[in-house]
Amino acid sequence: MATPCNLAPFINQEFYITGWWGEPRGTHIHAGLDLATGGINNVYNMKDGYVIYQDANGTDGSGYGPNIIIQSLDGTTWLYGDLSPFTPFTLNQFIPKG
Repeated sequence: MATPCNLAPFINQEFYITGWWGEPRGTHIHAGLDLATGGINNVYNMKDGYVIYQDANGTDGSGYGPNIIIQSLDGTTWLYGDLSPFTPFTLNQFIPKG
C-alpha cells in the first residue's frame, strides 16, 4: 500500500512511496525507492552536476524506463528513473541544482 509523504525536493510535489529499497521483487531485491505523484510532474536535480548517462525513451533494458544519471560535483551519482520520455541532454552537460 502506498504511504503518503511530505514534499520531496526533487519533485516539489506531494508523493507516495510505491516501492521500497530492499523489497523482494520476484527474482531480485529492489535497489531503489519508487515515488509516485499520481500525475506528470517536473523532476528537480538534487545538486549541481553533469549528465553521465541517459536513456530518454527507456529502451536500454535496464528496467528503469526513461532515465538519467547525474553526477554531482562531490562525486555522488543520482539516478532519476521511470520518467516520462524526455528530450535528450548532451553527455557531460552541466545541470544546476533545481
